[in-house]
Amino acid sequence: MSLSVKATWHKISWDAFVQKGLPELLADRVSLAGYRVVSVDEYTCELHLAVQGGQEVVYKDIPQPDDWGRFKVDGFFRTVVPAPTDVDLARAEIRCVGEQLRDYIAERLKNMPEMLDEAVGTWMPLGDWIHTFFIEEPTSHYLQATNLQDMYVHLRRVTLIPIIGEADEGIENFYHPSHDGRVCPYCTPEGPNLARILEVAQGATIRNGKLVIEDDVPEKRLGIGASVVPFLEHNDTNRVLMGVNMMRQWIGAPGPDMQRDEQGMWHMYHAQYDGKVLESEPALVQTGCEPSDPYFWKGYNLLTAFMAWNGDAHEDAVVMSESAANRMMLPNRVALGDKLSNRHGFKGVVSRIVKDEEMPKLSDGTPVAIEYWAGARSCGRAHCKSRGRAGYYSRSQCA
Repeated sequence: MSLSVKATWHKISWDAFVQKGLPELLADRVSLAGYRVVSVDEYTCELHLAVQGGQEVVYKDIPQPDDWGRFKVDGFFRTVVPAPTDVDLARAEIRCVGEQLRDYIAERLKNMPEMLDEAVGTWMPLGDWIHTFFIEEPTSHYLQATNLQDMYVHLRRVTLIPIIGEADEGIENFYHPSHDGRVCPYCTPEGPNLARILEVAQGATIRNGKLVIEDDVPEKRLGIGASVVPFLEHNDTNRVLMGVNMMRQWIGAPGPDMQRDEQGMWHMYHAQYDGKVLESEPALVQTGCEPSDPYFWKGYNLLTAFMAWNGDAHEDAVVMSESAANRMMLPNRVALGDKLSNRHGFKGVVSRIVKDEEMPKLSDGTPVAIEYWAGARSCGRAHCKSRGRAGYYSRSQCA
């Protein structure tokens, strides 16, 4: 089963706005004789307005989204998070970028004289209004792209903050029954914005202003992050929440991976260590819901031991072998104090880096790569460990 990652509703909403919503608004204020949208490149378009009397106004450098829903404003990627009009997502109207922009521009057109056909470009600075919307509106965000999963999740978010307020306004966090199947129960912040910022579930989509369920099978009720956690049902709920959020913070090896520059653009490049190309690895144990993009993975398959080892791996401490530390170049070698995490909600700090020959060994003499104390309530990682070992010996992925 493939993982659905594209958020097509951004572009659909934008196209409906520029093709229908915007000309309807303008026709109430000017004698509109002609209107057309000219695409300049993937992220830029022009609006051509003709009014009676022969005057034509061209608004240049208008941002437009790509198929993923990413806008490029002032050289940086941005996205506009949809905002429901009600906590009950079954009956709420979902206002995407087009609906939000229509209301934003309609409010400004109220202050403009009616049927003003002269100096339209001065009285009606559409380009400035649209640019200001992307820069100042609370629902317009810089696109988060620490890794591909972080970008996918951000593009599939919806926010309830405009209708229920910020977290410090004393409103209790809750999960409404209508959320089931429409948004992921785990893909939400751990902090005060719990249940205020949500992610559209894999089996749901935004269509015609509604958040509708297309596929109600259990695995499709999850978001992108939760869909790739194996044996999720065996983990404590809080640990699942932690694991899903921590995956969006993962930093992979610098090559041959897609990396992000200061403008949020992804590139491929190679890095070498002792003549070897460094790269992250697909997880040995997978759920079958992973995206096909080879740059999705940012982690490593490490032979793991759950043990305290004389107290060096107590609580959140992690002991690593030298070979494992050298292998995880991010882009520098892992050092004491670095933080590591897995898909099951465990996060720890490297307390010791030990020579391979001093690490605990399997019966065949193979040293383990990493060890920590499995004290948290996450039995899923124990299942993952045994399946991973089987997959390692069979040299195939386990689903």
